[in-house]
Amino acid sequence: MLSIKELKQAVSYKTLYNFPLPDSFKIKGFSLDSRTLKEGEAFVALRGRRFDGHAFIDSVWKKGASLVIVEKMPEHRTAKPVMLVEDTLKAWGDIGAFLRRKYNPLVIGVTGSVGKTTIKEMIAFILKKKFPICYAPKSFNNFIGLPQTLLKLRPRHRICILELGTNHKGEIGRLSSMAHPDIAVISNIAHTHTAFLGNRRGVLKEKLSIFTSNSAMFGVLNGDDALLRKARVKNKCIFYGLGKDNHFYAEFVKREEENLSFRINGKYMLKLNTWGMFNIYNALAAIAVSCLLGIKIKEAVESLAEFSFPPSRFQIKKRAGLILINDAYNSNPLALRSALESLSTFLPPRRRIGIISDMLELGKNSLRLHLECRQALEDAKFSYLIFLGTYTKHLAAELIRRGFDSRKIYFATDYRQAFRILRGMVKKGDVIFIKGSHAFELEKITHHFIFSK
Repeated sequence: MLSIKELKQAVSYKTLYNFPLPDSFKIKGFSLDSRTLKEGEAFVALRGRRFDGHAFIDSVWKKGASLVIVEKMPEHRTAKPVMLVEDTLKAWGDIGAFLRRKYNPLVIGVTGSVGKTTIKEMIAFILKKKFPICYAPKSFNNFIGLPQTLLKLRPRHRICILELGTNHKGEIGRLSSMAHPDIAVISNIAHTHTAFLGNRRGVLKEKLSIFTSNSAMFGVLNGDDALLRKARVKNKCIFYGLGKDNHFYAEFVKREEENLSFRINGKYMLKLNTWGMFNIYNALAAIAVSCLLGIKIKEAVESLAEFSFPPSRFQIKKRAGLILINDAYNSNPLALRSALESLSTFLPPRRRIGIISDMLELGKNSLRLHLECRQALEDAKFSYLIFLGTYTKHLAAELIRRGFDSRKIYFATDYRQAFRILRGMVKKGDVIFIKGSHAFELEKITHHFIFSK
């Protein structure tokens, strides 16, 4: 993957200790996990809140590591090669950035408050039929995950699709400098991580920093998002949305039991395997990117008709007469209201049980932003609600004040207790909707329910 010479070029190191390896020596790969490291790979010793890779240096030598990259010298000095650096996380990112420059694929960077992973997966699903692609598995969108995807690049890859996430100022800019995207997709601007980003304009500024690494980057933006539409972006941009003033637009046609149909640019009919209306935007973003790369709209539409949505993103499962809607990957006010709108406007007239947790990292406006979801909860016509967290207690109180039966609202301390409450009330024919911030692990309720007897 990299030679020693290239590694020296990629990483700003302080010292090379016991380094008899010639510059031409090829490193077979890079690993952060001592358990999965393979012989000949280099081990990068990251420090985390719950772990320190430096504690596993002896074990990686026994497994045949070719060298280690560390922030402090190993306690037990050996004849093995050691590269000492100031910051191993930065070194990890520098290695990924070097490989991006070395293989030089066309890079698509996807960011935004909601929908990043689905858009990334849709783009990959369309493009992989035409191009050799490399793309991020799951939501590898931070300083560990993004370089990890870049390390998978090989000479054959013509396109690399990456997801860029953030919860603090400056992170998108740093990730963009590693990825150096040629095309940037921004899905929307919502109240996400406002505890650290301040407000929606702070979120906007952070997301737009994706453009700082490449003045020739092409933008694909949600034209129905007022902040994005009015944003001052020097780069060339195209827009997508429901309005006909967008370059790519959609007209809703109908929803059936398991599908959502809409027409793109007045001509191309797409039937998606979802109930979620918000996925129209995700599909439009993917189609817009594909067309920029020479795919015809008709071909992109035909591909997406076969698309399966990522786990825990409005994922619908049916079991024993029940409908389980797992939207538990994460939550913020826009995502919650969008999901509830899809429930309120389509779901068949069955009993509905909602399991909903606090939305995290919203900062000083947390209470207000939770209470603003009250109308969407009412419109969804839940028969029972199970809440987790602090702010949802205030939301429940507001619902009760407006007439919701307090006997049909329950509170749980964790997903296990929520599952026990659910099992005690659920009946054949019910619809169960699960939505919450990732820290609450609500997706495990779906797993328990499906595999319990």
